[in-house]
Amino acid sequence: MVASTVFRHTSPCVGFQASASLKARDAIVSGRTVQITGRDDSLHRKATLRRRQRQVRLVRSVVLAEFSDTSTADPLPNAMSTPNIHANGAEAKSAHPTNQVSAVRKLRSLNLAETVQTLVLAGGAEPLQHSMFPLTLRRAKSAIPFGGSYRLIDIPLNNIIRSGLKQIYVLTQYNSRSLNAHIVDAYPATSTKSDVSVEVVADSQTTKRREWTKGSADAVRSILYDLPTMTTMPINPDKVKDMLVLSGEHLYSMDYSALIRQHRETDADITISTVGVSRTNKALYGVDGTGLGLVQLNDQRTLERFTEKPDITELVDHEGVSYGSTPELPFVASMGLYVFKADVLRELLAQPELMDFGRDVIPFALRNRLNVKGYVYKGYWEDISTLRSFLDANLRLASRNSPFKLLNTAPVTAPRILPPAKFIGECEVVQSLIAEGCVINSSHIRNAVLGTYTNVGPRSVVEGSIVMGADQCASDGGQESMPCAVSGVIGIGEGSVLRNCVVDKNVSIGKDCHIINKEQVQEGGSEAEGFFIRSGVVTILKEVVLPDGTII
Repeated sequence: MVASTVFRHTSPCVGFQASASLKARDAIVSGRTVQITGRDDSLHRKATLRRRQRQVRLVRSVVLAEFSDTSTADPLPNAMSTPNIHANGAEAKSAHPTNQVSAVRKLRSLNLAETVQTLVLAGGAEPLQHSMFPLTLRRAKSAIPFGGSYRLIDIPLNNIIRSGLKQIYVLTQYNSRSLNAHIVDAYPATSTKSDVSVEVVADSQTTKRREWTKGSADAVRSILYDLPTMTTMPINPDKVKDMLVLSGEHLYSMDYSALIRQHRETDADITISTVGVSRTNKALYGVDGTGLGLVQLNDQRTLERFTEKPDITELVDHEGVSYGSTPELPFVASMGLYVFKADVLRELLAQPELMDFGRDVIPFALRNRLNVKGYVYKGYWEDISTLRSFLDANLRLASRNSPFKLLNTAPVTAPRILPPAKFIGECEVVQSLIAEGCVINSSHIRNAVLGTYTNVGPRSVVEGSIVMGADQCASDGGQESMPCAVSGVIGIGEGSVLRNCVVDKNVSIGKDCHIINKEQVQEGGSEAEGFFIRSGVVTILKEVVLPDGTII
């Protein structure tokens, strides 16, 4: 039988109706309408349709796999879905996907897996000097539990993985045991991310190097030439074009491929990721030992000035003068996130006096007229640099309008088989995050984050606080095994009240305790007492036992 069929192109790559000849398919892809005469072979049409639908699903999977940075680029719409084929064989109208397919091709052309190595700086400072003390008393800052079920390091690691980067090195130094254990457990080589290599590189002394590293740049220098031998992945050092260097302690969701694409398109030697900052940001003023590096970019996004942790008197020189600044966000700050050409980074770190990226390397690069560009990130970013910022960032995760969408960007780690949270009796839980394995018994929880295996006894109140939970399940919530100082069961005892505080892991709080900073102390406590007060926030130390009736 001979049939006459018209083929009209409506959406290339999204799919089209089954054709009867190669000529017709070519015409459809080029966007022309063709009249052909040929054999009406239904089997051929079905095979062609199936092949095209497979191609569509492949492209869609690539798009969905990318970690969309909605604040810096238009998101890829759902037009990449399989075309809607009506009963009469006509294709439903859909948005033209040329831009989406072009974006996917650009991502593939970057070849991030083989050409970029990522260094995550998770060494931190000496515990007693750290602005996050006492949470850093027995762990690295990047290993601090966050959001009930995660750790701070999970945020940047998942940004990296979802951006298509494969060669990842985590540089550690102080109190790194729990951090190392978490990375091994959460990102095992045998997981579904087996094509991703997450390697822990601990600082060490050697016959050639008798000192510990003394800054971010010094830490990278110490391992830069040994990277090819430190990974379980077969990599070719000659293919590595760029080095991505970032902190393991910041809260944000970002697709690094967009940053790397701009870095290569502008032929930059160094690209610094920047973010707008408001006048009310306390880090501008060095509160609690914090500080930001402020930048000035011209209209071509070239870095003209960089000031690491400027004095208050210097802030006026940076206000509203940089590309990327707005009336609401007049300052533009470095995110501590850099892309270097690999050979440029090696040349810079050959200078032994350069110890820190912000304080030394970037000013040195400007003095020597390197091509330093700025990438303007327009999403939510926060440097978790103080106990107060840590508490506030956690509590915002539970708010209705949280700037960091945990449900959409939750870190992906190795799955844990844990029981669901259990609520006994009449419980009131308002605007809170309750992790797996928690047992809440007739208590009031408001604006709080309860970590894994948190056990709360009857008539207790937890408000505006973080309870990091326990490493193991201590009780099933029965009255005979409620937390108290006598029984030693980990958790919050009956009738206790917690407000505006942070409770570290494996803490046993007795009955009728009040952790409320009754005297409104700003700085106080000691390790012997089992708690510290920093910036008005009470922190109960890890594995402490508070007797019944304790009042802080």
